[in-house]
Amino acid sequence: MPPRYFPDLPFPQERYLPGKTIHPRKQAIPSPYESLLKMDPFAYPWWKHPSFYYGIDLFNQEFWWESHECWESLWIHLENPEKNFLQMLIQMSACCLTKILNRESGTKSLKLLVGQRFQKHHSFPSAHSGGIVVSRVYSQFLDHIEANGPPPIIELIPEENGPQSKPDEGDRL
Repeated sequence: MPPRYFPDLPFPQERYLPGKTIHPRKQAIPSPYESLLKMDPFAYPWWKHPSFYYGIDLFNQEFWWESHECWESLWIHLENPEKNFLQMLIQMSACCLTKILNRESGTKSLKLLVGQRFQKHHSFPSAHSGGIVVSRVYSQFLDHIEANGPPPIIELIPEENGPQSKPDEGDRL
């Protein structure tokens, strides 16, 4: 079982699978991450924001659509190279989702986009990865998509100016 990075919120009751399950915003009980989507995206540096951490937790439990939603709430406020990095994670989630929905053309095109973003990420020497070993996650992702390997798992490592602990009041901008 992968580590939890934002255990304050429980996981949603079910994964959203477009066309197969009820959209989270139409369910009687709101998804736990709805409160994060309403948080100020500038309350923390993006790599210490609860939406980033909870997005990792969701990704690691195969809540592909939900992790995408958490990260997108931060992505729209970033500039490159960090915007490219989060978009790579968002597209990775979307690709894993299209794979389980058996949407082969979507999976193929998203896999290519993820690969392009991975290459672009490595072209920025100062690109921040939020404590993620990007090459490891990308390799696991390719194995999952191409060879039906296990789903990728994101594990954070402490890094300078990166996520070393859960955000606290001292981290606010």
